[in-house]
Amino acid sequence: MEEFVAKIAKSPDLVFVGIDPGAEGAIGFLCGNHSHYEDIPTYKTERAGKKSDGSSKTKTLFDHGAIVELFKEFTPYRNQVRVCVEEAQVQIKGKGANAYTAFRVGVGFGMWPLFLTAAGFSLEVVAPRPWKTSMGLAGKDKEYSRIKAAAMFPDVKLTRKADHNRAEALLLAEYLRRKVYGAR
Repeated sequence: MEEFVAKIAKSPDLVFVGIDPGAEGAIGFLCGNHSHYEDIPTYKTERAGKKSDGSSKTKTLFDHGAIVELFKEFTPYRNQVRVCVEEAQVQIKGKGANAYTAFRVGVGFGMWPLFLTAAGFSLEVVAPRPWKTSMGLAGKDKEYSRIKAAAMFPDVKLTRKADHNRAEALLLAEYLRRKVYGAR
């Protein structure tokens, strides 16, 4: 991150930030020809009870302090930072869907607008369909997002299928950049 911040310190360009807000989400950063991502800081904690195999149950929580520290680096450049957060889509039916999961999705999304607004960053919230349509991403295939982002941002390593959240964060930042500057 320090290398990216050093580059933007010398740049007159706006900094575009895209946030895929899930517990396994990521934050993408674009400034001029520079791109970078960070996984959303989290930590795991044990929950009461055991799994059927006898192992401990864990849950992933957001590391709020680490998130604040991450964005502190951008405080001096606050006026040139534009942030786009993907609006969470709660799944009520299907595998793993339950009230607790819906609550966690709401918490994961809800903290971002509050935090970013309080920190003085320019913020836009966008639903998945509009930004994905604008970026030419049809359907819900996250692998296509990863492939597209890897081609658009060759200086960022997006080689694993699990990198789809990082890819979508970068594509969200690019969506906002195109919205501000027009298609490139």
